[in-house]
Amino acid sequence: MIYIPSQEHVPTPNKRVKSLENQVAELEAESARLLHNLETQKQATSAAEHAISKKVEEFAKDLAAKVGHLYEIFVMFNLLLMNIGSQRSEVAALRNKVQQYGDYDEIKRELEIMKVS
Repeated sequence: MIYIPSQEHVPTPNKRVKSLENQVAELEAESARLLHNLETQKQATSAAEHAISKKVEEFAKDLAAKVGHLYEIFVMFNLLLMNIGSQRSEVAALRNKVQQYGDYDEIKRELEIMKVS
């Protein structure tokens, strides 16, 4: 026995062409939608990169200013340390002078005592 499909199940060339045309139209619409989404994402990515670039630039400027300020503080700190060192030397020299004058006063008293005697 040979099976012969009924006409309902066999697509006619017109139906087959129409079906393929519909698939092509759907695929083209999907492709257009995907291209639109891709362009939207490209624009969003570009905007985000631009914003990040601006932020990085601002942070770099801020960091440079802070580093400059820290350098100024470092220089001032070193100047203060040098000043403290010179003042310590000056204080030590003045202490020596005071000690010498203290000896002078003691010798002066002894000489006065000798004069009186």
